[in-house]
Amino acid sequence: MDKFNTATHTRCWQEYEVRPPKNSPHPKLTKPEYCVYDGPHKDYLYTEAWVDFLVQKMQDEDEYRSLFQD
Repeated sequence: MDKFNTATHTRCWQEYEVRPPKNSPHPKLTKPEYCVYDGPHKDYLYTEAWVDFLVQKMQDEDEYRSLFQD
């Protein structure tokens, strides 16, 4: 398994539809169990449940590799 980095994390929130894309007109439309929008900072905060979810998913090599197939 390759190193998990920011690019991998971006692929994950996109694949699992945890938050809207950058510059979305509706940034608050997240899966709140995993991610919430922080209005004052105009960015996203991820929950411990999201970390747990990713740890579980990334242990499956096929799941991990599927993130890199277009």
